[in-house]
Amino acid sequence: MDKNRNEYIKLEAHITAWAAAEPALRALVVVGSRARVEHGADVWSDLDLMLFTRDAERYVEDTAWIDQFGTVWARECQRTQAGDPEWLVVYAGGLKVDFFFAPKTGELSDLLFGGRYAAVAQRGVRVLLDKDSQQPFILPASAPAKQEKLTAEEFTAVSQKFHLYAYRVTMMLRRGDLWRAQTFINNEMRPALLTMLAWHAQAAHGLDYDTWYDGRFLETWADPRVVAVLPTTFARYAVADMCRALLALLDLFGWLMQETAVKWQYAYPRHVDTQLIAWITAVLDQET
Repeated sequence: MDKNRNEYIKLEAHITAWAAAEPALRALVVVGSRARVEHGADVWSDLDLMLFTRDAERYVEDTAWIDQFGTVWARECQRTQAGDPEWLVVYAGGLKVDFFFAPKTGELSDLLFGGRYAAVAQRGVRVLLDKDSQQPFILPASAPAKQEKLTAEEFTAVSQKFHLYAYRVTMMLRRGDLWRAQTFINNEMRPALLTMLAWHAQAAHGLDYDTWYDGRFLETWADPRVVAVLPTTFARYAVADMCRALLALLDLFGWLMQETAVKWQYAYPRHVDTQLIAWITAVLDQET
């Protein structure tokens, strides 16, 4: 564990020295677990870096800079919805660095905490380099922003999407389309479920209750009943097991939706239980 930590410290120093010598790079910031106090880094944590620059495409087109930090085992360039590039790089020894290139359009503190990066930055940041700021960087309170209560329309939309997917999976299973059926059960239906999980937790504990993101630390914030039953909602590549997992998903989503609706006084679509789910159950019974 100590060796791993020391290797990342050396890698971080190497990258900082390189960035300091790069005129196009104006700031370098650590985010993620290696910058957080709560749920901080463990032996398996990678290094998440934000590099603020006025010429991000330069670091996409010319990739020679990646190789100077170690022997590369694997690399991939991804882009966010806003078009910002991010290099995911695994170096020899299993050291992974995410290089996220962000446009430098103002003061670093404003960019981090006043714009689209605030949700990440509020979890914790460490500034390694800031070439432009005239004032010392002041780290604001790192509490996540309070969530807005969802609307009844949003609640209904997530429910409709989830149950439409359940219908599609049922059809896939009847047709023997097993690859897609398992993909939907184990992947495509998860975002709607996770959304309802977070809403259920916030309905129970208040809108300032921290549900993190992407299912992070779910075991610490979700209802204990969810944590207990969640393993049963994943399917093996077998028809009978997919049928079982789909019904477990429907049951879990159903009571999450019902309890959330009661807490927030939203209409609960009871016809889903009495009609659609009954139909799905009957079809799956025939299949198995």
